[in-house]
Amino acid sequence: MASPAAVNLEIFESTDSTAKLRARTLVEVRRVDKELLAGLMIVYFINSDRRTFRGGASGLEFYLPPKATVAEASVSVGSGASNIQWLKIAASKGAQPGQYFVAQSVKPGERILQVAFQMPYDEKATAFALRTVYPQDAGIQLIAEPQNLTVSDGAKELARIQDKNLGRGVISFPSVATQVNLQLKGGGIAETRQEESAEVEVKSPLELWQKLLFPGVAVLLFGLVAMLRMRRGASLGS
Repeated sequence: MASPAAVNLEIFESTDSTAKLRARTLVEVRRVDKELLAGLMIVYFINSDRRTFRGGASGLEFYLPPKATVAEASVSVGSGASNIQWLKIAASKGAQPGQYFVAQSVKPGERILQVAFQMPYDEKATAFALRTVYPQDAGIQLIAEPQNLTVSDGAKELARIQDKNLGRGVISFPSVATQVNLQLKGGGIAETRQEESAEVEVKSPLELWQKLLFPGVAVLLFGLVAMLRMRRGASLGS
């Protein structure tokens, strides 16, 4: 009779400390109908601690614009930028406007949280607030489509900087900006681009329409994963 295969089970101590936790937040939002915005938020975590980051009693916390509703949420399992698997999870509302929790943690290494959302849109003016919870490796990055959708911070219209890899404009905020209160105006209705669907073959539970709507975030995500892995490797080697 064959001997049973050996199973190695890793057990980590847990912590609520964010001292060795860093995150980066990417958001893409598109006007998909006259009165509707569809969005995708990706939070990429790096935990350089030897302990699992527990995220508090309710798990990991994130914020959406107050009028947004979660369409679907998932977290990465496994490892490797080219071998990402996804687990659908439930997001529960917190007491504060736009606050949500997911009953998940971050083991030593990397983990990705992605949240698809929708919110009502008025082309004359729509408030769009973004807020980060955890120490940022870099500031919030925002892609707003179509390109003629105006993004303003108070009276200042924010410029998009063309990303050479995406071929699209990205609005970036400094890492010290943990909360940004923006206003969106105008813009046509963004068209999905089916020829880009191959860029998002990532075994994600997102529905097909979401994959077609947000190819740019997927490309940006894979570049981000590779860059942060190299940075983390360099810091461990020094």
